[in-house]
Amino acid sequence: MRRAVLIGALALASCDPVAVQFTPPVCSTTDYPAWQTSAYALPYPPGRSYVVMQGNCGGFSHTPGSSLTFAYDFLMPIGEVVTAARGGRVVVVEESYADGDNERGHENGVLVDHGDGTVGAYVHFTQDGAAVEAGDEVAAGDTLGLSGNTGFSTEPHLHFDVRVGCEAEGAPCETRPVTFHNTAANPRGLVQGGVYTAR
Repeated sequence: MRRAVLIGALALASCDPVAVQFTPPVCSTTDYPAWQTSAYALPYPPGRSYVVMQGNCGGFSHTPGSSLTFAYDFLMPIGEVVTAARGGRVVVVEESYADGDNERGHENGVLVDHGDGTVGAYVHFTQDGAAVEAGDEVAAGDTLGLSGNTGFSTEPHLHFDVRVGCEAEGAPCETRPVTFHNTAANPRGLVQGGVYTAR
């Protein structure tokens, strides 16, 4: 995957309400992976709990039919540890932007290629908050960096999604439904407003 394309994919992962559109899914009838056997863990360390401030099909920027439909925003103060939800290879690291500038395209974060056509996006890291470099191999649970409030963001939080289709120039990424095996039952993903503890 080309770095320029993926940098654009990181910016697209911002919580921007004018995200690129693709064929709209019907959120209430979307099939989610079985949570008990999900390949994904919550993107923070065991014992930590955070509120889902915007879930799938959220009303602000994760709207049905947007490129962020199946994303999650976790309410997380600046400086909290963010971990890999699934293993893979780090393909993009951006950490140069300052917290609180509220500029679209100024999103810090990390993209992890899972090796199966999907990429995990971890967005809004604090400035100089990455703990990995492009090319690093990471396992689920490894520290990726520290949460922040960079780019188009209403308040400090971690944006996480799993996406496909980011490889081609000009192609919109599409998020995929994700469940998590290391928390309370979530057969249709995490519920907006819910508090989820990583086990």
